[in-house]
Amino acid sequence: MKLNKILILIFFISFNFLSAQVESYHEAKGVFFSLGVGPRFPMGEFSRRSNIGPGISAVVSYTDVNFLPVFFYGKFGYQNHSGNYKFYQNSDHSTLTSSLFSADFGAKYFFNPIVDDMFLLMPFAEGGFSYSYLTEFYQFKINSEKPDQLENLSKVGFHIGGGLSFFLMDIIASYNYLYEYQFFSLDLRITIPVAASL
Repeated sequence: MKLNKILILIFFISFNFLSAQVESYHEAKGVFFSLGVGPRFPMGEFSRRSNIGPGISAVVSYTDVNFLPVFFYGKFGYQNHSGNYKFYQNSDHSTLTSSLFSADFGAKYFFNPIVDDMFLLMPFAEGGFSYSYLTEFYQFKINSEKPDQLENLSKVGFHIGGGLSFFLMDIIASYNYLYEYQFFSLDLRITIPVAASL
């Protein structure tokens, strides 16, 4: 119950903050923090050996009147994938675990609201560059007589996506390209204004 009261208080403070920002947007600028969670779907070569895995992300975004309706962001994420059954059947592996730590940098563009009377609903598109540090642990079947392996890789790529913003909550779908580690992601993000000046 106490948590609900705190969330309601944050909502109304944020709403008043954003309303004030719109009224005097000629000086408005702000920093926003978002937390996201959702599934990661391997694609291409990555999907031949890995299952769908969970992912989390933290996003810091910035804008001011000179850039609106564009926001610039840095996103840091983590995801984990286990090996799939077919991969185990057709290889000497008994266990495969892939962990990706990512850093993305890019821009988000907000389009005109679809709904703006009862609540705010805005479509957006985003894209940018990606860097991922990957750790893969391979464990082999006993009869293969191969030693376990731990492999570390660095990958550079890009991401593009789009979604809908419901005021302080976003739903976004993204395509993420990393050579041999492509994946599709779905995220539900909660956003909190961190700092602003009007």
